[in-house]
Amino acid sequence: MYTQILYQKVSGVGIISINRPQKHNALTSTVLSEIVDVLNHAEDDGEVGCILLRGEGKSFSAGYDISDDLDEERERTIFERWTTWHRSDSKRYRLYYFPKPVVCQVKGHCLGGGIELASLADIVVAADDTNFSLTELKLSLIPVARMIYACSNVRYAKEMMMLAESFTAEDALRMGLINRVVAKENLEQETMRIAKRLARLPGETMQIIKKMSNDVMRVQGFEVATEWGADMALFSQLVKTKMREKFDEIAERDGMRAALKWSNDYYDGNIN
Repeated sequence: MYTQILYQKVSGVGIISINRPQKHNALTSTVLSEIVDVLNHAEDDGEVGCILLRGEGKSFSAGYDISDDLDEERERTIFERWTTWHRSDSKRYRLYYFPKPVVCQVKGHCLGGGIELASLADIVVAADDTNFSLTELKLSLIPVARMIYACSNVRYAKEMMMLAESFTAEDALRMGLINRVVAKENLEQETMRIAKRLARLPGETMQIIKKMSNDVMRVQGFEVATEWGADMALFSQLVKTKMREKFDEIAERDGMRAALKWSNDYYDGNIN
């Protein structure tokens, strides 16, 4: 039924697995649409009391599939890009406002859009060797504005977005991006333990707690900032910096892998 995710039910837990391990579960519009479809069915499924979101293979998600995005962007008008951004955000809201609790299991690489997706869960558990990074700035782009809300304070958000460098699971815990760090070998067991417990607790009261918590974020401007941030993200796409022009030139000539290598080498100070 699904082409880029897997879905199964285990002991009251609906398990959604991003299934693109060959690309470290890079996100596409199809991945998001299929997640939304599962949630639409799971909401009214009395056998599901909690959702567990995870990735197949070695990683949770390496972020958005940039190669696919670049090909699509070349053929879109500005207005089409704008509407696409907002449609994409509406899909993410389905996960954030899903009435049943959502647990996210993070391992391997959790980069860019992967961090953004994980931040929409209620509880995030990460393996101790997880590699985090929000790298949009390297591409002369900006992360979505809700990442400011994902951290425990704005200084941590600035650290993550402005440095655009890798950080550890312990750093993610310090920033407030995740709830717990566990040993890699215990990740599956611990996340399922949490998910099963959430699935057994009173679902009606659980929904009230989740709505109450999300409403606090809404009052603090979460939705307005996210919508405004989508507009700013499009604006950042349209601002062609010298570094973005260089990146696109290398990508066009030598391929995306070469462009990403050049970007990493330059910002790490390995080349001039």
